Amino acid sequence: MEDGFTGLEAAVVLIAFVVIAAAFSMVILAAGFSISQNVGTEVTEGVHRGNSGFVLAGSIFAVDTNNDLRRAEHLEIPVQLTPGSRPVDLRTVSIRFRGFHNYEEMSAHDPLFNSSPPPSRFSIIRPIRDDQNPVLQPGEVVVFMVKPVFSWDLSPNSRFTVEIIAPGVHPLHIPFHFPPSLTTYTRVG
Repeated sequence: MEDGFTGLEAAVVLIAFVVIAAAFSMVILAAGFSISQNVGTEVTEGVHRGNSGFVLAGSIFAVDTNNDLRRAEHLEIPVQLTPGSRPVDLRTVSIRFRGFHNYEEMSAHDPLFNSSPPPSRFSIIRPIRDDQNPVLQPGEVVVFMVKPVFSWDLSPNSRFTVEIIAPGVHPLHIPFHFPPSLTTYTRVG
């Protein structure tokens, strides 16, 4: 009889372990399903972001408006989004200028579509949109006018970098090495 009770006790303990293991496995499975759903969303977002960014859409020019060929006053940089990118609000863009004499982060001029922003600002000089719509769609090309405060870095033989940055897309890094001499409208990239 005691052997029967011992067997019955062992069966109860075994059933208790199985019930506890089943409860823990359900908790672990639920956590795994939750994590896997989030991972799928994150992977999709990462793939989308990895395929999106700014790219050059033509030649870059250094422009000398003062007929002083010792340095240019601004850069004209044509860019577009890669195919499949999400639209970008150009008001959220920042441009970093890193030169030997100067480092600055430029923000958008208000109004954004303007043919002559003040120093330390950038604007869109082409196309001029009558509706002032600041959203850049994939396939559209805009030309940034980048106007640093100090233009000493825009002189012959200078080296510097311009970075165009927007939330949610890969930045565009453009290294420059200016030619030994400048004209009023010099192609530099």
